[in-house]
Parts: sequence; structure tokens; C-alpha cells
Amino acid sequence: MLVVNDVTNDNRVKRSAVALAEAGLRVTVVGRARDDRMTVRPLGDAVLLRIPVPLTVRRDVVGRMRQRRARRPLPATWATESARAARRARMTARAADRRGFGALAKERLARSAYAGAEIVDHSVARLWERWDRWVQSSTVRADWRNALGGFPDDLELAFGPVIDALEPDVVHAHDVHLLGVAARAVERAATRGRHVRLVYDAHEYVAGLAVTGSQTARSVAGWAALEAEYAPRADAVVAVSPHTGDALVRRLHLRSEPVVVLNTPVPSSVGDEFQSPSLRERCGLRGEAPLLVYSGGLADVRGVDVAARALALLPQVHLAVLCVPGVTAPGAVALARLAEDLGVADRVHLLDPVGPSELLPLLSGADIGLIPMRGGFANHELTLPNKLFEYSAAGVPLVVSDLAALGEVVRRWGIGATFTPGDEVSLAEAVGVVLRHRDRYRRALAEPALQREFSWSRQEARLREVYERLLGHRLPSDGVGVSRGHTGLEEQPARHDERTPRVLLGPLNAGGRASVWADRLRQDHGIGSDVLMVGRRRSDPVVAMAVDRVAYRGDPAVNVRLLHEVLTRYSHVVLEDAQPVTSGTVDLATELADLRHAGIGVVVVLHRPPAPGVVDTVVGAGCPILTADPDVARTISGCRLLPADDVAAAAELADVLGLAASDAAAFGGR
Repeated sequence: MLVVNDVTNDNRVKRSAVALAEAGLRVTVVGRARDDRMTVRPLGDAVLLRIPVPLTVRRDVVGRMRQRRARRPLPATWATESARAARRARMTARAADRRGFGALAKERLARSAYAGAEIVDHSVARLWERWDRWVQSSTVRADWRNALGGFPDDLELAFGPVIDALEPDVVHAHDVHLLGVAARAVERAATRGRHVRLVYDAHEYVAGLAVTGSQTARSVAGWAALEAEYAPRADAVVAVSPHTGDALVRRLHLRSEPVVVLNTPVPSSVGDEFQSPSLRERCGLRGEAPLLVYSGGLADVRGVDVAARALALLPQVHLAVLCVPGVTAPGAVALARLAEDLGVADRVHLLDPVGPSELLPLLSGADIGLIPMRGGFANHELTLPNKLFEYSAAGVPLVVSDLAALGEVVRRWGIGATFTPGDEVSLAEAVGVVLRHRDRYRRALAEPALQREFSWSRQEARLREVYERLLGHRLPSDGVGVSRGHTGLEEQPARHDERTPRVLLGPLNAGGRASVWADRLRQDHGIGSDVLMVGRRRSDPVVAMAVDRVAYRGDPAVNVRLLHEVLTRYSHVVLEDAQPVTSGTVDLATELADLRHAGIGVVVVLHRPPAPGVVDTVVGAGCPILTADPDVARTISGCRLLPADDVAAAAELADVLGLAASDAAAFGGR
């Protein structure tokens, strides 16, 4: 699966990946890192690979554009901004010299020339600004190759080689940004004799995206052109709503009808076991004052300002805003300023977002859920946002903008009221209607037919059907995704406390004792044991995986394979010298947390005095420490000394592994 963001807040990607991984597929999600480091992390039974995307091409395009705009139709000494800056500095320095015949006259002449040049400079700059505004508002010749500033090329350079190295059977492109990259990867695989299927998951109606901020009419047209070129090559298309699917069929020449997978949340309880502060507590509300909630981004097109203005018409009503990405974002700051200007700041409560497992219980504390999107954009008219299903799953009646798809769903199921987009008076009236009849709307939300239609299990079944058709075989479906709830959506592995015991030891150190221990564990104790070897190759039957040292420290395909193997095959891991087994790019604390949360028992063996902080990290994670070095054993409290004899050492290790198994189960159940 490919996505252009870092996946942290993209629950649709997380849900899809975890569902398919639980159905027995080996799923790797490739997202964009926030910095220049590659990371490999577990995501339920799937693996999340984040890769850096250097904006080499884009920076070159922007740099050349700035160079062109800095030039002026003037003599060479005034042609560039740097030349103009040097000229100003030279004039300032020489103005101090008043000596000599005609010095004052020369200065005045020079300053007159300078003033004229500044006028021309300002005029040319204004013309460039107007030209740029016109270009970004124009869709003339807006092909993706020239309208997107080289960004698709940077995505190709970063993601293309990674896809090739992973050798997938299916490439699932979430949203339009990586659709071209995915399609070209499929074509390259075909030239090498591999039949790879392409899935396009259309999160938006791209041709109708809102024009706001850096998203200009030209960039929207560019992405729409990319979609039109590559979407018809997809073996399957997934859409977020029936309206979006119908629009894609009309606009694109698709091979088949899109499959609709709604943005419904994974089930989670909203009962008493939710221990975090409630929404009312977070807002500081103690009484029964009506509470509205909005959860999501705060761009102008989201219309949250309309809700703030409506509060002036709704005395005693409060508004809680779960700000994405956070309360310090520009949109949140602007909303707080607007609330101050309107005199409703004491009733507008800005809150940071919460994780998937907390969201529904938190939302359930509100009286009404708001979706105040502005109209005028086809994407808003056709899509069904996550909030619709999140509010519904939390049992919260809705007040939504009367847009084509959204309004139809709310009216058909009777779960709320609609209002004229952008009209605070209409919004206030709709809030009043729902508050007066909230019990009726809550009963509608509890209807079994609605619960079935909006259930994640139904969406998951549709997604499985897509993959069964593409792969040509059925996937297991009994209870898939239902019992796990939100646990798999967190950035950590699924738990496998009851898997068949199997031990992985490594990375193999220079002494090679792990290889001997693995052999003794097999022969003397009947424990399946394998060894990971990094850097050296040897024909040893217990060496299950041997990887090149350079690849171990940064090859995404190797790191993904290692993590998949560990998560799916092993119940226990023995880390030699506290070195990670899943990736040379991950730190020890992250490795231990990932393995322990997966229900994998972890034991650390030290062959030499550890680096500073290692012991605290291991002890903090609750992992046993063993060593064959008596000096190390004396310096570490609780460290067990391994016998020098390999048979006895393997017996000691087996005993500790038994302790680690029960301890891991207790740790995972916290």
C-alpha cells in the first residue's frame, strides 16, 4: 500500500492494511517520512515503512522560477537581486565621501538613477505576482508534468525503487498522488515477467477538490490529469461513497465499476472502561449545557468558522473542536481569534486530537456532531467524510451542510438535520431542531439496519472481495477485524501470545555462541530455534536469515522482510549484545516496545559491558538480561550469569525463555 503522508492520522489506510493482514496477506504500507530517516514499524500484523522524499526536482523547478523572477530588464549591474543589493551597499558607503569637485552632484545623479531603477524593480515584481496568480488560477495546458512543480517526479524517485525491491503481487495506491508511481511500477514488473495488480483507492473526487491555500486551480487540474491518465489502468478502483464512484465512472474510462468502501471506524467500546477524561471534562463543563463537537481539519473550506458565528445565536451552547493536527495549527489560532472577536471565546474549546481507540468514547460525550463543510466544490458534494461515520458510531446526532451525498444520507436515515452551507442562521436553527428532538435521533442511530450498513465488518468484506477477485482465491473471513477493534490501528504490532513457541537469536556475534545455543535448544529442549546473521554468510542449518550488513542498516526491502518474519514466525527473541533484529535503523527502545507489545518474549544477552543507557532501557522494558561475562554480571543488578558450557547455557536460556513467555503475556495485557 502506498500513501503520500506519514500514515499517523490516516485511519482509512490503517484500517485497510490491518484488515488485509489479518486475512492472511503480507501487507507493507509505504508512507512518507517527516524527516530524512527511513523507519520500519509494525502496524498490527502489517508493516509500516516510512521513506524520506528529497524534493530534488521540486527545489530545482522552484529555484529556476525564482531566478527568472529576480531578473529585471535593466543594465547588467541591476539585472539580479544580488547585483541590486551590492549596488545599494556601494552607494551607501560612498555617500560618506563629500570631498572633491562635483561630489554632491554625482551623488544626486546616482540616487536619481537608483530611484528610477527601484521604480522599475517594483513594477516588474508586481507584474510577476500578477502573472503567477493568473497562472495558478488557469487550467490552460495544466498537465501533471508541468502543473505540479516536479513533485510527482520526486515521488517517483523515492517510491519507485522501493516498490520494485519489495516485489509485491498487488500495489494499492491510496489517493491520487502515488497513482502514477504505482502504475509505472506495475509496468516495470510486467517487463520482468511478473503480473502485478493495481488498486486505486480514490479518497477524494480529485477533479472537484476545493481550491484553497496552496491547492490552486492549476494544481487541482494537474492531479486530475494524472488521475485521468493512470486510473483506467487500475485492475480495481475503490471509492469512498456511491456518489464518488458514479462520478469516477462518468469522468474516467474504468475497467470496472468502483467498489464502495465507506470510511466507517473500527468498532470500539464507548462504555465505562474508557478511563480518560470525557469530552465535557476536557472542556471544563460541569452542568448540562448543550455541547457541539467538530473533529477534523480547520481549513476555511471546512466551515468551522460558521459554527463559531452560530454560537452568537445559541446562548448557553458550547463548541468543542478536536483540532487536526493540533491546537497550535494556523487554522486553530485563527478560530480562537475569531471566537474572541465574536465574544464567544468562553464557549469555544480547542482540543488536541486523540488516537483511534479514544475517539469514539470521547465523541459520545457530545450532544451534536457538526460537519459544516462549505459548498461550491464537487468533492464536497460527492464524498462522505470520516466524521459522518465517527459521530454515528459514537451515537451522536448530526447537523451537517446540505450537500448532495451528505444531506441524502442524513435525511434517509433520520440521524440529524441539515442546513444551508455557509449560513450561520440556518446552522443555529438546525441545532435547535436536533436539541429539541435528540432522543428521536439517537433512536435512529441505534437502528440495526443503520448499524449494519455503517459497520466496518461490511466495508472490510467488500475490500476482501476486491483482493479475492484479483488474487484468484478466497481469504479467511471468520471474525476478521471484529474482535481486534482499534488495537491494530495503533502504531504497534498485534499480539500473538498464543503462537507456537519458536525462538529467533541474533544478530549472530563474532563468537557464534547463538548458533550453538539454537542447536542445543532444538535438540535438548525441543524448542524451534533460528539464528539471524548479519554481515557474514555460513552454511549453518540454524541460520534462518542471513543479510548483508549494509542492507540491514538501510535497505527497505530487507528491513520489511525481517520485521514481517519476526512478527509472523516467532514467539521469543534473544537479542545478542542488545542489537535489534528487525532493522539496523531502529533504536533499542523502539525495538523492545514493538516486540513486547506484540506479545513476543524478549531476552537480552550481553557479551561485553553495555553502552551507557542500554541497561536502563532493557530493564525499563521489563526484559531479562543474561551474560557469560562474570564482570558484566556483577555490575548489573538482576543479571543472570550463563554457564561457560554451551549445553548448560542453553538450559539456562530455555528456563529464562519460559519466564519471558508469561511475563510477555502480562506486559501485553496491560
